[in-house]
Amino acid sequence: MKQTLTLLTALLLTPLWQLHAAEPRTTPPALWKDYNPNHGHFNEEIVK
Repeated sequence: MKQTLTLLTALLLTPLWQLHAAEPRTTPPALWKDYNPNHGHFNEEIVK
């Protein structure tokens, strides 16, 4: 019974440990800080 309880506890706590070890999420300002809308080559075509 003690081994079963130990195994069950380990199985239930493993996902919580993985969430704690995960990298923090990127915030929108940090994600877009290097974005430059005027950088790059664009094919523009005037359509009537």
